[in-house]
Amino acid sequence: MDRDKLYDEIVAVGVEEVKRIAALLARVNVAGEAGAAEFLVRRLMFEMGAKVFGKMVERLNGGYLGGHALCACGRRASFKEYRESWLDTIMGAIRIKRAYYYCEECAGGFSPLDEMLKAERGRTKGLGRLISLAGVQGPFEDASRLLKEMAGVGVSDNTVERVSEAAGAKAIEREDKGDEALLGEVWQRARAQRMYVTVDGTTAQMRGYWREFKVGAIYSDAQESKRYYTTLDGSGDFMLKMRKEAMRKGLARASEVVALGDGGAWIWKEFEVNFPMATRILDFWHLMEHVWALSHTLWGEGNKEAKRWAEGARALLKKKGGSALLEKLERLRNKRKKKSERDEIDKLIRYLSDNRGRTDYHQYMERGLDIGSGPVEAACKTLIGQRLKSSGMRWTEEGAEKIARLRAIYLSGLWDKFWGFATNAA
Repeated sequence: MDRDKLYDEIVAVGVEEVKRIAALLARVNVAGEAGAAEFLVRRLMFEMGAKVFGKMVERLNGGYLGGHALCACGRRASFKEYRESWLDTIMGAIRIKRAYYYCEECAGGFSPLDEMLKAERGRTKGLGRLISLAGVQGPFEDASRLLKEMAGVGVSDNTVERVSEAAGAKAIEREDKGDEALLGEVWQRARAQRMYVTVDGTTAQMRGYWREFKVGAIYSDAQESKRYYTTLDGSGDFMLKMRKEAMRKGLARASEVVALGDGGAWIWKEFEVNFPMATRILDFWHLMEHVWALSHTLWGEGNKEAKRWAEGARALLKKKGGSALLEKLERLRNKRKKKSERDEIDKLIRYLSDNRGRTDYHQYMERGLDIGSGPVEAACKTLIGQRLKSSGMRWTEEGAEKIARLRAIYLSGLWDKFWGFATNAA
């Protein structure tokens, strides 16, 4: 079908549909049915769009490639017939014809039209994107209702789950192969920047037990274009992946590398192996959580003395670093008589001693370094917490991994690159 013929057919469909729509809408009392009228207009526009899109698909002649077509097994498959079927789109279902080929060698059949349209299970790529977006935002049953209300797409919660997890499986495959499109902004050689690598862990409930997700973020000193990554894999595999992501993003060209963590032993071990060049910093705000907890234990939550002591410790950390706070804690310990209180002070002393070399906050601040791992803390909440830890949720490990990895791509601003097109493309 040439372009002029397609143009004429689309115009003809458009004119016919506009007349049909006008006849229907002319009978609507907009003043009395304003809300319903809006949704009616949307539905009618979708119906017209589906018919126009159907004409565009007809141009592909059902995916016919001649008497034979190459099968996925590498052999030649023979054309058998045209088969009619339905194709679900973001505008509704359209009836299409598909050229069907059969391979004698592998006893399998296929239609080249599916590959041309990037369609899966009778569903367009655009519709798959829309469903997957809803699936990574919230519970599948909520996503199903939102799709119906906001996009006029009627699918079950089971369909949302299947489509979203299928997209997640592709995300995992592409990430594990090092797909450059899913890397995000790559720093240019002339734009050496400070690179931050920060990691943490957070748990989600599986079916009968809990598992820890490792969560990481890579970003520049401008904290723009953050690349989030998450997995249920062990710490070694996770940090190797983080290193590979950092290298592809521009690790070798970074003016300085800063590693931020909350004090977990596995974090510093893996930072030492994978980012030995990095300035390693204990997250300041995580340390302050321990400080506040101790002050509440000793004086009681809400007590003025507890607040005064904790704020004094914070000021001391920023002015002189962790070593100065250790001395303050030793003096405090000597003043306390109760064993229970001394034990609590000892806990903070051990924690701070284990991280002494990562608490020179006064020096870090003079160099303009971040001292808090805010991006990864936020990622733990938004990436895992908000989606995988809602009340009553129970996951399989496979399903949780797929949704988490896909959500990380979305939150990293790589949704268009993952799907290979922008929704506002001309």
